[in-house]
Amino acid sequence: LPPPELAAQVLEHLRGAGWLPNLKGVEEMRPKLEVAWQAYQRAEAKWREGAALDDGPAPHVEFLAQCREAHDREQAQERAELASARIRARELEKTAAASAAAARAAVAASAGAAAGNGAAAGAGGGSPAATAISVWKIDLPEVAGVVTQRGILPTTFVPMEHTHCVLLRVNADGTAIPDEAGDSGAPLLSAERVAAMRDALEALEGEEIEVRMTEIVIEESVACAIVELPPIVPCAFKVPHVTLGTKMGVSPGVAARLLEEVRGGRTGGVTCIKLPKPRPLSGRLVFESPGRPPRNEGTGSVA
Repeated sequence: LPPPELAAQVLEHLRGAGWLPNLKGVEEMRPKLEVAWQAYQRAEAKWREGAALDDGPAPHVEFLAQCREAHDREQAQERAELASARIRARELEKTAAASAAAARAAVAASAGAAAGNGAAAGAGGGSPAATAISVWKIDLPEVAGVVTQRGILPTTFVPMEHTHCVLLRVNADGTAIPDEAGDSGAPLLSAERVAAMRDALEALEGEEIEVRMTEIVIEESVACAIVELPPIVPCAFKVPHVTLGTKMGVSPGVAARLLEEVRGGRTGGVTCIKLPKPRPLSGRLVFESPGRPPRNEGTGSVA
């Protein structure tokens, strides 16, 4: 039966049972039941239409989805650009390594040619090429300006005219050498280690480097300053330093041996003055070789 008829039967049953004695007759209420049923149907239709609309994505949900898609596209593009940049960086590194190797080969060839010419010129006279030394160092002219002032060093010392921090010294055959006095201030290095240091120093050649002076060490024949180097700057010496001055006739290279002895615990005959605060000094990293002039001015003796 239609819902209005079912409702009419229920009302008639309740009225007959005496539960609703004041209820009007079913025939009189039938039009109202029909109207109520129609109203319910319209309400249900509207509800179902609204529910169907709700099944689709809400505007804010769709907007968030679009934002996520745009973000994913941007991240993918960034990853692609980063990968491309890494590839270009590797290519540049390979090119720089090849250039450095070619430069070393050219220097070695030049040194070898010079050695051959010196040997042909006559034996026993001492070939200059046989003792040719290539040097990487940091020129520190500011230090020279200080030590040349009266009263800075003992009166028996000759101040260094060109002050610098030696990083690596190699023979014509490319092997690392100790200091000028023949000491072990520069430890023996493998060919691979020397090659790696040369690559790093060649990459830094001409750059302005900041070092920090931390301590002054004075002995009866030499005065020097201990310096700290940036981590990216390699050094063959156990204690990076700058020779400030020496007695007449004393090689600046003895400073490396002195500092190694002090590091090992020597105290007798040595005065060590720690600076209250490390003093920053700036200088240019330069390369000196008989086969090629330095890129920058400001050369001096090797200490």
